[in-house]
Amino acid sequence: MSTSTSPVLRGKKVGFVGTGNMGQAMIRALVESGVLEAKDIYASNRGFKKLNKVVEAYGVNPVEDPEDLTDICDIIVLATKPQDLFAAIEPFQMEFHSGHLVISLAAGIQLESLSRVLENVVSIARVMPNTPSRIRRGVVGYCVSEGAEHSADIVEELLRPMGLVVRVQEGENFEAFTVAAASAPGFIFEMMEIWKEWLEDYDFDEEEARQIVVHTFSGTAELARRESAVSLSELQHQVTSKGGVTEAGLLSMREMELDRLFRVSFEKAILKDRELGGQVKKKKKKKGL
Repeated sequence: MSTSTSPVLRGKKVGFVGTGNMGQAMIRALVESGVLEAKDIYASNRGFKKLNKVVEAYGVNPVEDPEDLTDICDIIVLATKPQDLFAAIEPFQMEFHSGHLVISLAAGIQLESLSRVLENVVSIARVMPNTPSRIRRGVVGYCVSEGAEHSADIVEELLRPMGLVVRVQEGENFEAFTVAAASAPGFIFEMMEIWKEWLEDYDFDEEEARQIVVHTFSGTAELARRESAVSLSELQHQVTSKGGVTEAGLLSMREMELDRLFRVSFEKAILKDRELGGQVKKKKKKKGL
């Protein structure tokens, strides 16, 4: 573990409202990378059992009342579930001020909605990590509110320990990123499960089949990463002999229009993302926020 705090974040204190899976992933990455020292990280959570677990694991400071974070911290990370976010910050939303940088990990909640609620805040960032961020091999997308360009370097420095950081535009660009990166592990695990079950049909035991699939997927991804100058289609061509086994399987996939199946699935996921975002907006309006 590195012990040198990032120059961009030196002197900054970061507070977390909520310590769910993604909040914990971010805390772990920050502490393990040394980008921030644990003493400069503060965390609050509705359930004290989960909060105590995070405090014990990473040595961060527990905060009983999330409102106190607005007095202590320069950067506040909203790491609650989307449906809980507005209710969680409603009691102290006016305590946020122009000196704060607020980062939301809540899926589906757009910058416009956050800006209306946090009316005193100038710098707001919306962040979308994926689950491999838990092992610091994630892909994390972010966008910042209008007028918050000066905060982009700080946001990137906070996110970099979680994996690849990509700046995206809010709207369709962000929706596509959500499906292609944040939802993608679910799609990939579905394919891995199909692969595994097929091997089991040929008398491989469950654990052996799992290991074959995991190593094949991870090795293929690592090969593509290391040979980044080679296109994905060329890497595929390298394993595909004319008239061979791989070609036979690929031709079958193409005949069944596998690419169309994936595209339809991705578009269905985007529609659901929009629907969930709309549901959050409706709940917010009902509560008068």
